[in-house]
Amino acid sequence: MKLHRTSTLNKSAGFTPTPELRVLQNGRKASSRRLVSGFSVIEVSVVIGLFGMLIALGLLLSMDVWRGSSFQSEQDVVLSLLYKARSRAISNINEHNHGLRIEEDEYILFEVDDDGTTHINEVPFNMGGDFDFPDDTEIVFTARTGETDGHTLTMEGQGKSRTFDINEEGGITW
Repeated sequence: MKLHRTSTLNKSAGFTPTPELRVLQNGRKASSRRLVSGFSVIEVSVVIGLFGMLIALGLLLSMDVWRGSSFQSEQDVVLSLLYKARSRAISNINEHNHGLRIEEDEYILFEVDDDGTTHINEVPFNMGGDFDFPDDTEIVFTARTGETDGHTLTMEGQGKSRTFDINEEGGITW
């Protein structure tokens, strides 16, 4: 026999119907509880833990990618400034030698005046991060030929290192 809910109405008191439990044939009272389906606390905790591990792994990988792209970007800036200084010298702009000086937190493109000692028309560029170069790094390209004394420039930062070789003819390799 199935459990049926019935309601009695006390019309004199103005109450709303209330459910009553019926007694089954075997003498037991039927329970009014229903079975609830869903996830247990352990299942939810395991899923949250897995998501947490995936997020942590993703952050670690994305930080490494960001550091690599930041280093690559700064390398490209150094190369483009070296090429710019060399091309300005070869083009004989203002009939002066041109060069690149790397200071603690900026790069400076410059021209060397006729006596070869004073830098004129300096153009500063901010460094894009915390990168290390050898102290007193200054590379000067000769007007019309682009020749230089030959330099090896090492850029370090973010756990990486890059070496730029500038030969006597002004060729730049990395």
